[in-house]
Amino acid sequence: MKKMNTKLIVLAPIFTALSIVGAFLRIDLPLVPLTFQLFFCVCAGLFLGSKGSALSQILYALLGLIGLPVFTSGLSGLAALQSPTFGYILGFPFAAYLCGWLRERFEARNSDLSVWKITLCSLLALVVDYIAGVSYLYFISNVYLDGISLFGAVLAGSGLFFVKDFVLCFALSLVAGRILKALRLTDGSKTSANF
Repeated sequence: MKKMNTKLIVLAPIFTALSIVGAFLRIDLPLVPLTFQLFFCVCAGLFLGSKGSALSQILYALLGLIGLPVFTSGLSGLAALQSPTFGYILGFPFAAYLCGWLRERFEARNSDLSVWKITLCSLLALVVDYIAGVSYLYFISNVYLDGISLFGAVLAGSGLFFVKDFVLCFALSLVAGRILKALRLTDGSKTSANF
């Protein structure tokens, strides 16, 4: 148990830091900027498992909400709640947890994870985060901004972003199985990356 707690304490903040880096690797577009946060969220799910990855993303959200400038929008504190893109941040812990949970389930049945199983974990995590993000975008746009149709919110909040995230996550799935296998061999256990 101590070993697992040590891993959690050390690795979760590393993926929190990667999410912060992903927020500043950005291309500005109307309403929703193109970033790499979701990619690192999925990485956390795959490599930390359900609990550790969710913790890493909760830490990321909390750092921004207490006032540190870690969000893409540049907003921090409670003002960030009014940002149309904050729903994606709210979705990160759920997406990471689901990705990690699915990976753990697949791994429990068969220690070798195929590219397609890892892609499925990633894809479902993306869907969860996009549902949270687009829903929040639609809500905030209609409460604080000029208003937007549901179709407009879906188009502005997903569109090419989803394609970019899917391509990145598919590329990750090509190497993630080997990385996970190496982690298991290094640790000498069947589920080394789980918490």
